[in-house]
Amino acid sequence: MNYRSISVVLVSIFLLLAIGFAQNYQPGKIVSIAKHEAATTPGHTDAPMKSDVHDYDVTISSGGTVYTALYHHPGDLEPAWSEGKEVQMYASGKTLKVKTTNGKSEKLKIVSSKPIS
Repeated sequence: MNYRSISVVLVSIFLLLAIGFAQNYQPGKIVSIAKHEAATTPGHTDAPMKSDVHDYDVTISSGGTVYTALYHHPGDLEPAWSEGKEVQMYASGKTLKVKTTNGKSEKLKIVSSKPIS
């Protein structure tokens, strides 16, 4: 193996480690989940629109901070997400990533965050 190959391998390992450390998920506890009411159809009827996409306000407490985030999701809410349940989460800027039971990460939009008092 020559010097260039070793350099490429070392740089690759360093980048993978940096990415891994940059997204350190931490435990969080779901404080509350509130489903938004369906919007009404403008025009001729007062009946709610049928939609397969639902919005939820999800409040999670982690590391001394309470995050309230909007979860815009087609279909039903993640079955393992309910009040009082522990989840793995990662907050960055205005995005909250929360792992599902199958290990997939769901993105939620942070609408507010405040320190626990």
